Amino acid sequence: MNEIFRKYPYHNTHVAQADPTLEGKLKQLDGQISELEKKIVDTKTSPEEKIRLRKKRKDLRQQREEAKWIAYTKYLATKDKALATVMTKLVGVRFDFAKLPLPDQQVILTFLVKDKLNDLISRKAPELLGLDADGLKQFTEDLFDLNKKELTLLTRE
Repeated sequence: MNEIFRKYPYHNTHVAQADPTLEGKLKQLDGQISELEKKIVDTKTSPEEKIRLRKKRKDLRQQREEAKWIAYTKYLATKDKALATVMTKLVGVRFDFAKLPLPDQQVILTFLVKDKLNDLISRKAPELLGLDADGLKQFTEDLFDLNKKELTLLTRE
């Protein structure tokens, strides 16, 4: 996630532009959470009721986080549609990468590797290793391709 946020940071203004309803949703949820908290600290509220109210507060906080993630994925869709689609699925499975189908895992892996590889190439790594940039790029793509069964090792000759 950090790599995604590094490239596409979460800025309230950008996310709000992508999902204009977010601010209203958050205010509504914050109001409901605030009301529940007042009832929880009220001495007249029974212990059983406090347990029920805390669970409801937890659910509302979770809804709040999900609303922010949904808005972020809408923003992300303006930058990288494939990544946004996978992020939407990741939110749905509570960020359990293993629950994603292989093609979706590949989208995230490719995103992560592509940036690192471009950074590596820009820092002259191929020259240091005595390899050409295209060969290093192909090797790295093959290495992180979840469907590849064979890998060709690069040599200097």
